[in-house]
Amino acid sequence: MTVRTSWKGAGGVAGFFEGIFAPLGLKKIQAEVLENLKRELG
Repeated sequence: MTVRTSWKGAGGVAGFFEGIFAPLGLKKIQAEVLENLKRELG
């Protein structure tokens, strides 16, 4: 199985901060998705 997550970031200063913080948020979301799959398929 492959799970792919992406986002289209903003430019400029907002894009700079998105580049720093978005990966942390996406990491949490991916962990929750995988945990849900594990529970459902368990």
